[in-house]
Amino acid sequence: MTGHMMIARVRTKQTGPSSSDRVIEELLFSGRMPTNVSGGQGDHTVAEGLLRRVIHKVVNQKREDAFLVVLDLVINSSLLASTADRIVQANKVHYMGFGAKSGEEQNRLLEDLIQDYIRAANKRAYTAFPRKAGKTSGGGGEREALKQLDLLAVKYYERFDRDVPAASDITARDQGIFVKNVCALVDYSGDDLEEAVKIVERAMVTALERVPFHVVWQSLLGQVTAEVFQANKPLGEQVRVSVEAILKKSHVEEYRVEWATGPSSPADETDEDSS
Repeated sequence: MTGHMMIARVRTKQTGPSSSDRVIEELLFSGRMPTNVSGGQGDHTVAEGLLRRVIHKVVNQKREDAFLVVLDLVINSSLLASTADRIVQANKVHYMGFGAKSGEEQNRLLEDLIQDYIRAANKRAYTAFPRKAGKTSGGGGEREALKQLDLLAVKYYERFDRDVPAASDITARDQGIFVKNVCALVDYSGDDLEEAVKIVERAMVTALERVPFHVVWQSLLGQVTAEVFQANKPLGEQVRVSVEAILKKSHVEEYRVEWATGPSSPADETDEDSS
């Protein structure tokens, strides 16, 4: 793992008398993973910080549970099935006897799995383009957008706990905040329909993983795609129809309540802007 540009670090805290009572207190990232852009990092079409923030759902969980959460993210992500299977096969063997391993070894295995996931996600097609290609603007405003999505996640998780709210329970103001900030995490100004569909799909799937009760928030998809592509109305309509068709068959329609333990606090932000 030493060849990775990005390093993930897990910090834990004791919550009871037994060593098994330790939970993850903090997840820190430094550096950035390479993308599919030759000769450099390029500009991200969907902010890398959003992907990192999804991983923060492991905060306040025991390391053994957190390992399963990240494996679930790999399986249900938009990675190619072959890529997801490779990561799962390489890491699931470490889960056998996980609880009997030392705390240091548990941290290392969890950090390696997180890095495997983010490395694979960053290598997907359409993740980034060279700035000279003119398909991105270079991004901006990522930190504030992530903060606002985190605040929504905290608000609705604390209000409804494990009971999925109805769409009418989400205020019009909060719907607007969600749409605005997901749009802020998408940066694409090209004119290729296939690229546009994949980029919007990726942003929506990732954002919906971050906000609890994503079945309800998914209804805002049309607003997101309309705003992202408002400058190109014909392309925007094509993207909206195509992405809706994709997401109707997507895993994001299934609320996986068994491990939805709620978001971490957005107060201590450690990620740098990475659009």
